[in-house]
Amino acid sequence: MRGHLVSKTNDYEVLASRVGQEQVDQHNTNSRACSVLFSSLKDCEFERVSDCSTAREIWQRLAAYHEGTPQVKNRLYETHKREYQNLVQLEGESIDSLFARAHSIINKMKANKPTMVLDDLERAIKLLYALDRKIWDVKVNAIQELATLDTLTVDELYSKLKSSELDTQIQAKLRNPSAPSMALVTGKVSSGSLANTSHGFSLSSLVSVTDEQLEVLGDDELALIISKFSRFHNNHLNR
Repeated sequence: MRGHLVSKTNDYEVLASRVGQEQVDQHNTNSRACSVLFSSLKDCEFERVSDCSTAREIWQRLAAYHEGTPQVKNRLYETHKREYQNLVQLEGESIDSLFARAHSIINKMKANKPTMVLDDLERAIKLLYALDRKIWDVKVNAIQELATLDTLTVDELYSKLKSSELDTQIQAKLRNPSAPSMALVTGKVSSGSLANTSHGFSLSSLVSVTDEQLEVLGDDELALIISKFSRFHNNHLNR
């Protein structure tokens, strides 16, 4: 039945009068395929293809609607390609988040251009140069000087960077066990914004907190954060 749906050389028509066993078989195959497709569609999807008489026509119309025409796919591919070319690590972004963003963009590019070829070395080098050099300059230089740079893979690069990231977090925790591992407070704000405090809370820093950063926090630090938010929430409800 799949061959019947995606065939590019044969098109089947519903016959006004069935003549010959081959035509009868084609008619029955088309009817069964249409029945399967129609029964699996929502009402809004059914309205788009209800006038189609062959399964192939149904399949092509649905594919054009959900995947886009070749022109739309080319535009989307070029958009995601530029996004990939401009990929850089955001301030405070973790290695996990950076790699996930890169993989997501690559998947979108491949979805709109299945013939795209992007080898592992090219992706690894792109991710290496996308790192925030204010933080990773020493590590990037060290990797660039490796004799195995020409065979670097994405998995190898992730391993090197992730281990360094975890080491940095652990060392920071050992040097100052009582200090929070993530900044929840930013610089001074205007007196009009907060009358009784000299510092403002950065919501964006909380939203960007990763699982790894939460894991580094101790029980006391987590309890303090939970307590503060609970107290604020209760005060807000009682206003």
